Amino acid sequence: MSEIVERVARAVRQNKFNRTRRHLDAFSEDSPPTENELDDARAAIAALREPTEAMTAAANRLNHPRDEEVWRTMIDEALRQ
Repeated sequence: MSEIVERVARAVRQNKFNRTRRHLDAFSEDSPPTENELDDARAAIAALREPTEAMTAAANRLNHPRDEEVWRTMIDEALRQ
C-alpha cells in the first residue's frame, strides 16, 4: 500500500470523524484504513494529478517549468504503489 494513500485515508477518516462528531468505536487512530477509505484516498490523490493554472504559474515564477511534469510523475507513483 502506498504511504501517501494511507496518509490521505487516515486524514479522510479523521475529517469524517471531526465533521460528524460520531464516535468510531470500530477504528482507532492506529488501525489500518479500510478498503473504502483507501479508495477514497486514491480518488482524492487522483484528483490532484493535474495541477491547477495557479499551481503551474507558481512553479513558473520559481523558474521550474518542468514542475508540472514532476508533479504528475509523483502522483502517478503514489497511485501505482
